[in-house]
Order: sequence, then structure tokens, then C-alpha cells
Amino acid sequence: MFKQLTNYLLQYRQVSIPSVGTIRLVRQPAQLDVAAKIITPPSYRTEITSGDAVPEHQLAYLSASLGDEKHTVLDRLSVFGQRLQQQLRGDGFDWKGIGLIESDGGQNVITPSGLQPIPAERVLRQDAEHNVLVGDQEMTSTQMTGRREEVPSIAVGKRSLSIIIGWVLLAFAILFIVFLLYQGKFRIGATGSKQSPIGFIIAPSKNIT
Repeated sequence: MFKQLTNYLLQYRQVSIPSVGTIRLVRQPAQLDVAAKIITPPSYRTEITSGDAVPEHQLAYLSASLGDEKHTVLDRLSVFGQRLQQQLRGDGFDWKGIGLIESDGGQNVITPSGLQPIPAERVLRQDAEHNVLVGDQEMTSTQMTGRREEVPSIAVGKRSLSIIIGWVLLAFAILFIVFLLYQGKFRIGATGSKQSPIGFIIAPSKNIT
């Protein structure tokens, strides 16, 4: 039964045991202590309240887990609670992963079993590499940096080539226009009037009698 009680407590954050009370777990997230440069691990604030009432949901859970009727489960749970309370009056009971339960002045108290703080100092590493998944290909961070540097250079090269091609086309266009103008200078008669140019002829004067 102890295994089922532990599973129920971890899953629903509370469990009721006759003669002992109701144990509740209140989760507290990890916290960063900037001044001390440590990270306190996640912890639980454990509370014990007196009371022998066992919730119907807990009885149904234990009945399904143990394969017994609810009244049988309640009787077994009552016996388990009486034995546990006797142990609490002595050395206490170390509930693995939950904490140490003791009887202090007729009241049950629990000391949570927590994790020790760990250092949280910032470390800067030079030339550190890590793998990056690019599509279906796995590359290192250094390769990704080189790839990003290659992209601007390729773009600049393409731009320079486009500018050169543009200037060459412009030069050919200018030469073609000059060629057309040059040809048109000698074909004015073909595009303009077909009359011969007007000239002046000076003839010698004759006396008319």
C-alpha cells in the first residue's frame, strides 16, 4: 500500500492517512540568487494537517490499484496509519523523496528532502562549437558562421557582374545610335525631299535688239 500512497501523493499533491493526517505538497520553482551566484533547485513546501477523513477519490484510486473493495482498502489504510503514527513517536519516518515525518509535541511535522544549491556562474568560452540542424544536414556553428559570410560576398560578386554587363550594353547601345546617325547623314535625300538641290547659274548677258 505504501507504494500506491506514494504514487497518489506525487500525482495529486496530497494524500490522507488516518491517525497521521493529510500531507500536501506545494511546488516551488527554482530560483536564481544573483548575489550568491547559485541556483536553488525546485522544492516542495510540505504541509500536514490533522484529520482522519479519506477523500472518495483517494479510496477509488487505491481500490483500483490494489484490486480490493473500498471498505477493505479503508480498513487497511487505518491499520497502516496507526502503525505509522507509532513510528513517528519514535525515530520518525523517512519518506523517500518526500521528507522526514516526525511527531513533535503531539503534532506531526515534516522536513522536506530537498536538493542542494548548485553554482550558477557565467562562463564565456572562445571558439566553442555546437551542432546545428539545417534542413536534413547537421552543421557546426563555425560552418554556419562561414556560410553566412559567404552569402554577402556572393551577392556582391553578382552585383558587380550585373553592373559590368549593364555598362557594356549601354556602350553598345551608344555605338549603335552613333552608327545609325552616321548612316543617316548620307541618306538625307532618301528620307527627305527627292528634288535636286537648287543652284544659281550666272549666264553671260546678251544685247537684245
